[in-house]
Amino acid sequence: MPAPRRAAGSGAAPEPPKKRKAGQQSHTNKALTARAIEIVASREDVRDAVAWCASTGQGAKAAMRTGNFPHATLGKVRQALLQGSTACDRDHHLQILTNLERIRVAEWALACADNHKPQGNAAISEKIREVLRARHAANKKRKYGKGCVRLNKCETQAVNSQGVLSHTFFSHFYAWCRAKEVGIELGVDRAQDVRRARKMKESTVQNHFYGEFGLEAELVHAGIMDPTTKVIGDPRRVLNADETPQPLDMAQKGRKAKVAKRQGSAVRTSDTENKETLTVNMCWDLSGFNYGVQLVTKRKTLSDDMLIAAPAGAGQFDDKIDLAHLQLRSCLISRTKEGIQTEESFIQYLKAVDAWVTQRSEAEVEAGGEAILRPVVLMLDNHASRFALWRRCARRS
Repeated sequence: MPAPRRAAGSGAAPEPPKKRKAGQQSHTNKALTARAIEIVASREDVRDAVAWCASTGQGAKAAMRTGNFPHATLGKVRQALLQGSTACDRDHHLQILTNLERIRVAEWALACADNHKPQGNAAISEKIREVLRARHAANKKRKYGKGCVRLNKCETQAVNSQGVLSHTFFSHFYAWCRAKEVGIELGVDRAQDVRRARKMKESTVQNHFYGEFGLEAELVHAGIMDPTTKVIGDPRRVLNADETPQPLDMAQKGRKAKVAKRQGSAVRTSDTENKETLTVNMCWDLSGFNYGVQLVTKRKTLSDDMLIAAPAGAGQFDDKIDLAHLQLRSCLISRTKEGIQTEESFIQYLKAVDAWVTQRSEAEVEAGGEAILRPVVLMLDNHASRFALWRRCARRS
């Protein structure tokens, strides 16, 4: 039977439910972190209030009248007193992992991300089970005596389960860590070219070339470009170098899974288990001359998978200059922890380029040409290894 219609003049019609505006979701990282901060502050104040009551022998009302526990409520303090909850190993009796274990798991995930081996929720779930099994074994060794923290119901279910822990657990786990000032969040690897394209606006490019400290000002200051005609006198004095990663194994394909990373930072790679790379750095000048190559690897020795049979008639790295083919056949091999350019390997490369320019200048003079005047300008991108060198020079000055 249809509902009767509202009679005229009997009151205003009920308002339709309002739609939630964009940015007001309660499940965003920002909202979850804010909620976790409130919960953590409340539980810490309740714990402190219980400890105060135990030390003074007074009740919950006396603790609340002190005003030292603003985030606690009278009901929560009374409940904690009835339960005898004064332990500070965890914020909730059904919490998976103690507070200290959670901090250690989060720090482990961040250390993996910093070493360019980020872990997803599946690997973190296995790490959590490993921690719980280790605690259970330690409890049995102590015969569940003093200092033991027994596994609660949720922890027992997590140990006996298989696969990834629930999405709800991880969303609250990451928020709890951020509330404890451990900056961790989920993220995916984004292409470096995409991030650069967002920053390379027309104004940025114009500033690179014609700004106060742009390329044109640098060339004029070095005496390479005529300030009036804007013509470069000797193209051999303008060099450009850049690195590119060279995978040694099969590149990752398919959709990239989310992994734990440091909050606000980019993920360098999503899975490096079967994706080892080295860095190839090469340099040319405006005349087309190639100044050798730098290989940055984390290996101490070159294995067979890095060596291939060169075709017949191919050149070799003999540290000689070939002015006819505009190349210097030199190879600098630098070793770093992760096979990427660092401050130390970049300084090695700068010293090598300086020696290579001198070597070519001497060869030009011997061939009847002109020497390469100094200074020369080496154009580079804004890789972190360059800024580390700049910071060192700033500290020394």
